[in-house]
Amino acid sequence: MITTIIFSKDRPLQLDLCLKSIKKNLAGSDGITITVIENYSEKYRSSLETLKSEHLDVGFIKQCDQNLFKCIWSLISTQPQDYPVAFFTDDGILFKEQDVKSIIRVMRNPNVVTYSMR
Repeated sequence: MITTIIFSKDRPLQLDLCLKSIKKNLAGSDGITITVIENYSEKYRSSLETLKSEHLDVGFIKQCDQNLFKCIWSLISTQPQDYPVAFFTDDGILFKEQDVKSIIRVMRNPNVVTYSMR
């Protein structure tokens, strides 16, 4: 399992493409959880609500009051410790297929600090 966290602020179209590319290009995507930490203004709120209804398998949480680190930590600390965490921004796109099991195997290596899927 990979915990995937996406940061998004007022860019619903980019977020939609990001979500679709992750779902399409992470082989065995049932081995991932996707959470969006969102910070949307009223201007884009209805677009975000549409995205939520189109991506029911994605968790959406509102960014904590000006303390992004606290928000991230509260999310990560609830996950099992052996699950790798992948961070994206809403403009990140996966262009080619990635294998979740291979990524997990690489990320569990204590000599690996980071793994980029971009």
